Parts: sequence; structure tokens; C-alpha cells
Amino acid sequence: MKALLLAVPLLSAACTAPAPVNSNAPAAVVRPVTAADPLEGRWTITAINGGQVGRGLHLELGAVEARAELGCNSLRTGGWSRSGDRLFLKEPLGITERGCEGPVMQLERQAFAVLRAAMVMELTEPNRLRLVNEHGTIDLVKDGVPK
Repeated sequence: MKALLLAVPLLSAACTAPAPVNSNAPAAVVRPVTAADPLEGRWTITAINGGQVGRGLHLELGAVEARAELGCNSLRTGGWSRSGDRLFLKEPLGITERGCEGPVMQLERQAFAVLRAAMVMELTEPNRLRLVNEHGTIDLVKDGVPK
């Protein structure tokens, strides 16, 4: 009976063990963004600080302004600029202030913190971008680009 009680946790752990990694799969190549990389357009936010997010979160870098849709609230800036591998959003022209559910609001606070400071951009070909600074990370996928 003792042997059975000891075996149950081991069997349970075996059932939840992660699948083996395919060692033949090529590793993703991450590189800094250069001036030749187009950033303009709409990007879907896929993760904030490593946590997956729901649908409807976007960052759009337009010719005149930048916009972010963060699930419940949105941000509009007077523009954006880049210098080497750094992205800068100008001061917000407007931020909506809707009341949101707890987890959504927490996610938005994390995203706003990242977007308000200079961000280092890392690109994974052909269409993935990561924004990184002392406040965290935002992972994005370019809309309209084949995956």
C-alpha cells in the first residue's frame, strides 16, 4: 500500500511533464532593429512581460501619431521616433480612463509603463518585435505579414 501511495505522485508528475523539445528545429534569430526595418503599420500585442494576452491589443505606428489599444483603454501620442534600435513614443495626447476588470487593468498598467519610456527593439524574422526596457517587455506580431 505504501508503494502505491508513493507511486501516485510520480505517475501524476509523469503525465504533466513537458513534451520533449524538437532539437532539430532551428532556433529563432533575434537581432536589433535597424533603420532598414519598417516599423510603420499595425502590430498585434501577443504578450506583456511574458504573459499571454487576449485579443484586441494593438500598437499602431502611423505617419503622424502612435496609437495603442490595450483591451479596455487606449493611448494616442503626438508621434514616435527611432534612433538605432531604440523606439520613443512622444507624450500622450490622450488616454482613455475607462474602469476595467482587475486583470485587464493590471495588464494595461504594465503595458503603459513600458510604452512611456524609451524601448530597445528586438526583431525576430520575419514579423515579430519585442520592446524592452526597465519596466518590462511587450511582444508584437506585424499585422498582414505572413507568419
